[in-house]
Amino acid sequence: SATGDTASGEKCSLEYDASDRLVRIDRKDISSGFSTSIKYYYNEKGLVDHYSIDLLTEIQEYGREQIQDIYFKYDSRGNWTRMYWRSGRKNRLEAKRTIKYLNLT
Repeated sequence: SATGDTASGEKCSLEYDASDRLVRIDRKDISSGFSTSIKYYYNEKGLVDHYSIDLLTEIQEYGREQIQDIYFKYDSRGNWTRMYWRSGRKNRLEAKRTIKYLNLT
């Protein structure tokens, strides 16, 4: 910051697997102490199958489930077209996108 105060902000720790894919992010807010952990899971094509958010400290304030899972469906070109939020045993559609590809041949 302009005043030289570095007490606000967050500290992030990133973890990678043997294939150099991001598998975990741990974030901690320096001023509040709240922390969040995000884990990434990959499918056989190397695309993110889903990620899990563990809200850790914040969860006590908001009363939500501690771990939230976000899943993806991909098209044949490797772009996600649907994103689901898993709630209990059900997947709730969170976002959907349509991608039109141009044939430039």
